[in-house]
Amino acid sequence: MTTKARFNYNGVCAAHFLEQPDTMTTYGERSTRKGEPVAVKDISGGGRTLSISRDGGVTGWIDHTNNTGFVGTTLYHDLVAEGGFTTPVGTYEDGKSWCGAYDMAGNAYEWTTTLITATNGAERGKQVNEVRGGSWYSTSRSCVSASTGEGRAASGAYHSVGFRVGMLPTAKRP
Repeated sequence: MTTKARFNYNGVCAAHFLEQPDTMTTYGERSTRKGEPVAVKDISGGGRTLSISRDGGVTGWIDHTNNTGFVGTTLYHDLVAEGGFTTPVGTYEDGKSWCGAYDMAGNAYEWTTTLITATNGAERGKQVNEVRGGSWYSTSRSCVSASTGEGRAASGAYHSVGFRVGMLPTAKRP
């Protein structure tokens, strides 16, 4: 079931856990199914079982209405407590950008100093710092270095957001 991908996103994370289909977990504190045991192969959210389509789309990842899906389980919460599903820089050689930068899509969102009014995600309508590039938590469609309308508050701490230190080359001096 291993998923070959150009970058680390929620399909890679889901594939990892679906390789262990009989692993048991429970739905977490915020779920309407709180405490209910469930095998990874039976995790569902929004009426859809956790699975990955041929194009890398993930169903059953999260249902915000009742906090079910993979994100609603204690397995997910334990994963977040350990830092998430990030991978070492350079793991996805095929995802390297034209200028040689790794992980510009997936792994961890890059937090920017650009202030936006978020148009997407839980921060919709709030003024926050823009994040770009997607993360291990993101869908494959939102893992792009262009703006997606996502943002995070500067005062927060997030399991799927990091930052990148960059420097333009300086001109050679005589």
